[in-house]
Amino acid sequence: MEFSTRIDYIHAERITEEITSHTNINVQISIPSAQPKITETEIIIPFSLTVTSTPPTYEIIIKGKTKIKGMRRELEHLKESLRRKKPHHTILQTITSTVLFEAALLARELGYPPLIPLPTKSGSNPPMGIQPV
Repeated sequence: MEFSTRIDYIHAERITEEITSHTNINVQISIPSAQPKITETEIIIPFSLTVTSTPPTYEIIIKGKTKIKGMRRELEHLKESLRRKKPHHTILQTITSTVLFEAALLARELGYPPLIPLPTKSGSNPPMGIQPV
């Protein structure tokens, strides 16, 4: 199977100049956001992502489509999952990873930290010869 994702709409807005220390982030991903187009060898799935903050400091909206091409037999289980309104985990993972990466880049461009906290090493000591200033 071949997956390709196209982003059709991007909106990123900084609502206020103040960055508060306690900002809650709400991420909503709609997959599919409209009726998917299904043929024998192709599935086109529209999606949308909305990121908002509380208090309102910024907003990000991304909309697009993911096209899945493949042999008829390969696509059958994906088509069935879409008919049941429960997209297959492969579809969810592909779209989610793409749009969250793009949203993180846009948030960074607006001057905000990543949407999802980055993992940190706990209890690790700095290498020999390197000391904190």
